[in-house]
Amino acid sequence: MKSLFRPNTIRTKLILIVMITVGAVLALTQITNIIYKVRVYRDSLEARMDTLSKVTASNSASALLFSDKEAATEVLHALRAAKGEILAGVAYTSDGQLFSSWTREGTTLDIPKTLSLQDGGRFQSHTYELVAPIVQGDERIGSVYLIADTTVFYNLLATDIFWGAVFAFFALVLAYFVAVQLQRLISGPIEDLVSAAVQISREGDFTVRAKKTTDDELGDLVLSFNEMVSEVEVRDRELSSHRDRLEETVEKRTSELVEAMEAAQAASKAKSEFLANMSHEIRTPLNGVIGMTELALSTALSTEQEEYLLTVKNSAQSLLVILNDILDFSKIEAGKLEVESIPFDLREVIHGVVKILAPRFEGKDVEFLCEIDPRLPQRVVGDPGRVRQVLVNLIGNAFKFTEIGEVVLHVRSVEVGGGKFQVLFEVIDTGIGVSEDRQKHIFHAFSQADSSTTRKFGGTGLGLTISGRLVELMGGRLQLTSELGKGSNFHFELPYKLPYREKESAPVLVPAEIKGAEVVLIDDNEKSLEILERVFRYFECHPRSFTSPEKAVEYYGACSDCPQPKILVIDFDMPGKDGLTILKELRSESCCAQAEAILLCPVDEIRRLSGLEDKEQFHVTSKPIVYDVLLSLLTRIFGIKRDEEGLEKGREARNKVRSDMPLSLRILVVEDNRINQKLAKRMLEKAGHTVFTADNGRIGVEFLESCGHFSAEEQAEDGVDVVLMDIQMPEMGGVEATTIIREREEVAGRKIPIVALTAHALKGDREKYLEAGMDHYVTKPIDSALLFEALEELCGHKRAQEECETVACEAELKTFEKKVLSRLDGDISLLLGLVKELFDRAGDDPQQQGGGSVVDATEIIDLEHLSLSLGGDLGLLQSRSATFLSIVPDLAKEMQEAVQEQDFQHLIEIVLGLKDSCEQVYANRIQERLTDLLAALERGDAEEFVRLYSLVGKELDFVVQFMGSANQFATHFKPAVIET
Repeated sequence: MKSLFRPNTIRTKLILIVMITVGAVLALTQITNIIYKVRVYRDSLEARMDTLSKVTASNSASALLFSDKEAATEVLHALRAAKGEILAGVAYTSDGQLFSSWTREGTTLDIPKTLSLQDGGRFQSHTYELVAPIVQGDERIGSVYLIADTTVFYNLLATDIFWGAVFAFFALVLAYFVAVQLQRLISGPIEDLVSAAVQISREGDFTVRAKKTTDDELGDLVLSFNEMVSEVEVRDRELSSHRDRLEETVEKRTSELVEAMEAAQAASKAKSEFLANMSHEIRTPLNGVIGMTELALSTALSTEQEEYLLTVKNSAQSLLVILNDILDFSKIEAGKLEVESIPFDLREVIHGVVKILAPRFEGKDVEFLCEIDPRLPQRVVGDPGRVRQVLVNLIGNAFKFTEIGEVVLHVRSVEVGGGKFQVLFEVIDTGIGVSEDRQKHIFHAFSQADSSTTRKFGGTGLGLTISGRLVELMGGRLQLTSELGKGSNFHFELPYKLPYREKESAPVLVPAEIKGAEVVLIDDNEKSLEILERVFRYFECHPRSFTSPEKAVEYYGACSDCPQPKILVIDFDMPGKDGLTILKELRSESCCAQAEAILLCPVDEIRRLSGLEDKEQFHVTSKPIVYDVLLSLLTRIFGIKRDEEGLEKGREARNKVRSDMPLSLRILVVEDNRINQKLAKRMLEKAGHTVFTADNGRIGVEFLESCGHFSAEEQAEDGVDVVLMDIQMPEMGGVEATTIIREREEVAGRKIPIVALTAHALKGDREKYLEAGMDHYVTKPIDSALLFEALEELCGHKRAQEECETVACEAELKTFEKKVLSRLDGDISLLLGLVKELFDRAGDDPQQQGGGSVVDATEIIDLEHLSLSLGGDLGLLQSRSATFLSIVPDLAKEMQEAVQEQDFQHLIEIVLGLKDSCEQVYANRIQERLTDLLAALERGDAEEFVRLYSLVGKELDFVVQFMGSANQFATHFKPAVIET
């Protein structure tokens, strides 16, 4: 029905409504009339048939009683007078057998011989049948069966229906003409209204009005429509006026927003400049304070003077920490704080943190403990500097807020598969704790657990904010569990993965000599004992712990059949007796007399006890002792040769070389601040260097020119080896001076190392200075160790070149080889020097050079640090070079295929693997080129990528040849046995 009305007009709908209504009324009338006629006819027929059946049954009773068929037939013939409705009459006996019958002439009926119907009447398709009983007294003696014809009635009914339909048709036609005329009274005004609405919507002419033609609801609708249009017309005029004003307002506001944005950008730039200037201005005097204090502390001082200077130094360093916090926080706010993703030694980072912070706990009634999971992978990919920063901050906070008890660093590892790990770091203390309502604010900037603690404990309140952000950047979340008065637990998990080609972490090698050994642990701190017990159980030892030394002495004095201890681990600093006294008492017992002893002592006691080690037969190590250090110490005690020993010896030898064999350089310090000039001059001269100064960049350039540095001729012997260049100076700054030096050096064909020595320490400063042509970057206040390390890195080849030149002048090549071989006696640095000399001499041969430039081995490989890391172990050199030669050529081939196939994801993995391998042989320049190659790939700089790719290929070939030669020398050389 809805589909019939929906698409039609109102005119059509009104006509349809009238027609449907009239049609429905006519149809209902006809149906009602037909039903009525049929019902009346049936009731009348049933009444007549019932009367006839009773009369016939009564008249037929005597005939049936006396079995007079003729009389019965005569009675049935009397039915002829029933106006033609009765078609037949039949009399049956009491047992239902046919007795007598009558059928109207012209009618053919099949009269049943036996009566099977029940009493009563029933309508068939064209007849009505009735069965009635014939009764004599109270006894039924038979039945009468009458059949009436209904055809005549239904024929008359069909005629009535036909004429009724004809009447209905003419009535509908009349209704249609009437509806067509009358619908105009309704559809006309509506159509006028629609026409007006369409005209207004299409043309936007709000002056159009609809005409009112009636006074009914339609008239009211027209009036309401016209009023609405008038209202819309008024609002349209107002809207147009507002639109004009809005355009002016938007233009004005846009201009204001642009000005505000420019002001915000200017403010941000001013803030960055302010931070840079603040960093420079604060670091410059701090450089003088810290540097001069260090110089003063290196002179002969009284105890009181030394105490004052140490206070000054510590205060200056505290100020530097606050400055670094503020700078880091500004980077966080600007969204410019980033983390690295490089291979590094995670255990070494943790060891470094422990070594840095352990001295802080001396003199305080707080025990600093560290527990590292033995399953922790050694080398992982991540940011070592940021992990170190977070741990130093958390442990420093724990130290600051803990008056008594202990601070424990737990590091645990969980392998998740595919070379990936989750490492859990926990810093647990027994300090003042944090209330529950303050815990949600503790990671907010400039916030502390209690504002009243600021004056008592100090601090900016930025440390935890920075640490939390750093942890998030590294893929974790810094969390706190604490209870007021009972301590705190700061913990976070970081995801790590193993470096490329390391499918699983290296297994920990526990010396077989200590497996199953009886170990005695004596420490008054129960937490420390728990950690030591877990470590020795991992070593498959049998630890026995004592919190009281008296109980240990008493136990082994009274026990005659107890297992003999093989190792004694004793805390030196315990109440009552020191560790040395306890050791002597235990050694007096026969079962402990042959045990190896380890004293765990504070850092300030190590120097004193080290002189007694050989005499008293014990070994000293500092607290807190960490897993790897303990393992290395046990390895050394029991005489087990391990690669880690060689690395440790290499580190010791490196420190010895720096102290016993100083590199004498001629250094130009370009610095406008007189105090910093004086500080740098004194610091460098004390290290054995010759120092020249210049007040700004222009004077520095002129000084180099006076030395003949920019001349194409050979530089004079009194030239400069390295330049320390300040950045911010009058007349000519460091960047401008460096640019001029590099441009003039291109003509001269030489290059001098330049170190940026600056107080600028914001993000991007280092990269900016290196892009300007500088070779290294050291921030102020100057850390002497970092400065000397930079000088060693840039100029360490000078000593090696001088040694080679001296030896080469003594004899011809074969004489030189024999002499060096006779001197080697396990000295790997001389062996590598020999290999270098052979390569240099091959480079001097015009037939070998092929017209190309000579490659200096020390420019590509840091031979000095390589030899120091090997610690005199030729076997380790052989193993490391063989590993390098088995991996790098394949990686180089894979890199070439990845470049050809443009598989950049695989290329990145290969480059990381090459960097890791080159790190093992100190091929530092190739590592830098690989880093730049990745940067060029990320920028899409195809020209720079191709250039670096070519250089990397050539230098990798050189390193492979060099390490192959070193491997052959190490294989054929038979070193003398060295007693240790």
